[in-house]
Amino acid sequence: MYDKVISVLARPEGQVQLTIAIFLFSLSVAWILYRRALPRHRLDYASYDLVVLGNRYSVLKDELEIRFQGKAVPQVTTTVFAFWNNGNQTIHGAQIVESDALRIALRGDAQLLKLHIFAHTRPVIAAQVSADEALKNANVRFDYLDPGDGFGVFTAHSGSAGEAIVTGTIRGVKEGPRRLRYNRWLNAVTPLLVSIGIAIAIASIPTINAFAGHSTWLAALTTTLLCGFVAVSVCAPLLLRKQRLRSFPPELRKHPTFSGILPHLLEDS
Repeated sequence: MYDKVISVLARPEGQVQLTIAIFLFSLSVAWILYRRALPRHRLDYASYDLVVLGNRYSVLKDELEIRFQGKAVPQVTTTVFAFWNNGNQTIHGAQIVESDALRIALRGDAQLLKLHIFAHTRPVIAAQVSADEALKNANVRFDYLDPGDGFGVFTAHSGSAGEAIVTGTIRGVKEGPRRLRYNRWLNAVTPLLVSIGIAIAIASIPTINAFAGHSTWLAALTTTLLCGFVAVSVCAPLLLRKQRLRSFPPELRKHPTFSGILPHLLEDS
């Protein structure tokens, strides 16, 4: 095996392939390190809805009555939120814009029924949540979030799944609060990219062999690019999925509530 590698590298086309491969690898590593070094302010969140008891669309809704703490409601839905700093810079509570506060807002005629912070990475971040008088918005506040810091918010409301959303503006966080989840298009496109990459690589084998007899540079470049395309097609979507899971704070991951629903937290809804 060692002798075969030496014999391949001794040929001009082998040396060209190795040079191009090293160049592309070095360029990729340099780009990744550059991107990671850029300052990033990013507040991510994930949410999971569970309809505990529903009567809104029941054929017997006029005959049945649901009460929560003595109050008649059409249904009871719990929504669990996880907020965390997924950037590499500290986010301070003072960065939240007062005129567009960070909040959990309810759509339609839904109202908040119960609300509290049930988990955090560290008590010192001083995460707080409070409802307004109309019970339509829950303002979310914290002292600061270092990279990797986060907290969990439990809400119970009278709306349907998906009616509790996060909104607000944070100075320095241009994207605002970003929902982190698996995307359906990524799951659908992954097998297609892998199939296209493998098909192109296999179909191009005769062409590469033909080029090798005339231009070692063209053959080497074609081979390297095809191999790179296949590798990116196969690995990039999988790495993106793993990165989403890794970004979830380990301290929250261990919490009983989050550990039980973590796969659902990052699913598309």
